[in-house]
This record gives sequence, C-alpha cells and structure tokens, in this order.
Amino acid sequence: MKKFTKFLVITVPVIILILIVVEIYLRFTVSYIKPVGFTFELQPDSIYIQTPIGKRLRPNTKIITENQFHSNRDILMSINSLGFRGPEIPLKKADNEYRILVIGDSITWQEDLNDEETWVRLTESYLNQTKSGTLFRVINAGVGDIGTKEEIDNLSLTVDQVQPDLVFLQWYLNDSRPPWGFTQELGYRGFLRRYSVLADVIYRQLLLKKWLTETGIIWSGWGSGVDKYNWKTSREDFLKFANYAGHDWGSAWTDDSWKIIRDEFARLQALSQKNQFKVIIAAFPVIFQVQADFVEDTPQRILAEISKEHQFYYTDLLPYLRIKEKEQNLFFDYAHLNEVGSLFVAEFLTQYLQNITSQK
Repeated sequence: MKKFTKFLVITVPVIILILIVVEIYLRFTVSYIKPVGFTFELQPDSIYIQTPIGKRLRPNTKIITENQFHSNRDILMSINSLGFRGPEIPLKKADNEYRILVIGDSITWQEDLNDEETWVRLTESYLNQTKSGTLFRVINAGVGDIGTKEEIDNLSLTVDQVQPDLVFLQWYLNDSRPPWGFTQELGYRGFLRRYSVLADVIYRQLLLKKWLTETGIIWSGWGSGVDKYNWKTSREDFLKFANYAGHDWGSAWTDDSWKIIRDEFARLQALSQKNQFKVIIAAFPVIFQVQADFVEDTPQRILAEISKEHQFYYTDLLPYLRIKEKEQNLFFDYAHLNEVGSLFVAEFLTQYLQNITSQK
C-alpha cells in the first residue's frame, strides 16, 4: 500500500504536469475557435446550423479562429443576421444600389483570411472605386464544405430578403459530390471539450476514425497522388490523378457529376426567372491545373457549355491564374486562395463584373 501510495504521489502530478504542458502547446499551435467576448470558452457548440434543406452559418455570430490552420493567424469572423459573412444588409435597397450575391463553398467563405482580405470584399471595394454612380454591395454567402445543391438551397431561402440583381456562383470541381459530413457528427461539446483543446483534439480523432470506418471513406486519400503521379508534365498521369481524387476534385472528370450540375442549374435558372436576377458561373480550378505544364480544362469546357444552355454568364479563372501563379504563390493548399491569390482574383472579377453590370 505504501509503495502504491508513493507511486500515486509521484506519478499523478507528473501526468498532470504533462497534460498541462500539452494543453499549453496545443493552444499555441492548433487551430480552434472561440466566441468574441468569452476568453474562457474555446468554441461555440457550432458555427453552423442545420436547416431542413442543409447546412448554413449560424446567424448573429462573431468568432475568432486562433492559429487558423492555413494562414497561421488569428482570424476574426462576423456572421450577420441572414447567416452571411460580413456586415448587415439593409432590408431596403438604395435607388442606386446594385446587389451581387456570391454563393459558394469554402473558397468563397475564406475562413483563413480576415473579411477585408477576401476576394468578395475586395471586389466590392474595387467596384465602388470606379465612380460609376452605382453603389455596389457584394454579399458573401459562402459556406464551408457544401456543393451546388446546398448553395442553391440556401439561395432559395434568402433570395427574397437579399433581392439580388446578380447571383454569382463560385463553382469548384467537387461541387457535384455530397457535402463532407464529418463536422455534423461531432455533436454537442460538453464541459471538458469546451474548455480543453487537448480533450477536443483527442475526441475528434477518435470519432473521425470511427466515422471513416463506418463510411468506408479514405480520409484525404487522394493526397498521396501528388507524389504518386507525374501530374505536372504528363497529361495521362494527370487524368490518373484526377481519377484517384474522384471523391474530391477529381469528380469533375466523371460523367455522373454533370447530370447533377445540369439538374441544379435548371433550379437556378427557374429561380433567376422568378426573381429577375442575372447569373454568373465562375469556375475556380484546383492548383494542379494551375501548375501543370499543359492545359487540362475538360471540366471547365463542359461547365461553359452547360452555363450557355441555361443562359448564364460564364467565366473561367484557370487561364488567368496560370499566368499569375508564375509570378507568385497564390494558394494556401490545393484549392484555397491566399492573400495574394485573393487580391488577383478580385482584380480579375472587378473588370469582368464591370462589363456585365453595365449591360442593360
């Protein structure tokens, strides 16, 4: 008993000390979210809400992402009463106001940058510097990890309040696939997970492993294809890589994905006719398309045809980004734009939108 007591007296404080050290380390290195004004609670239960037709950002929420995993900075995010990132939107449009509602996924949402650095907000700023006499309001309706179906679902919920003159759909190569669902499995975070990064990290890893086993999904399995295939110089290997990434961006090279896109664009066309707004489809590439020595734009060309069928405007950022990537690095990862990429995209879109919005 004495030996056991001595063991506890020595071991328990050591374990506690190790846990404290790990906790402190994680707080400085791991990305986590906390609500503004509450320094003691690490995260709200969720920055998302589940509506009957899909996932949206939680309205009237202000958060800080500590050590954001892409930009390695603390990022402030405000979500307005309609569930959009950015300032409140007046219920009544000004006489000279032109509203552009941008719907998209995490590429639009840009959780890795502050609001004033996002291409949505920069585009708004640039448009309003043109001194055309028009007040441009560009609204960020991006939500992380959703597809075209969910984007149009969310549009149908808010179109009456926003009254857009133009809906800008940011399209990405994986938009036909079902949304990634793991974040919905995390559930309510109890006391320990709310106040300890370590506890939350351990819980997430255990639950993720269980979820992957149940769904049969290979977590980021296509990532190993970066080194497995000679995608940069060989078109044949690039297409093999795309097939390997079929659960994610590679889905745009499969025939099945395009039926889904056509069906959703038909819904979008009906909404545009009912609510009298124009539609722009803007194709955003995966970084491998941007950095390859050749142009492989099969999905973009198919998307252009489908957009034309539905009488939508269409623009493809791949040619422009291929030029700019030779000057500077534009991406945080394989899809998400960094500060430089965001700036270049805003410059490109400003010029394009000026031409569209000036048409009667």
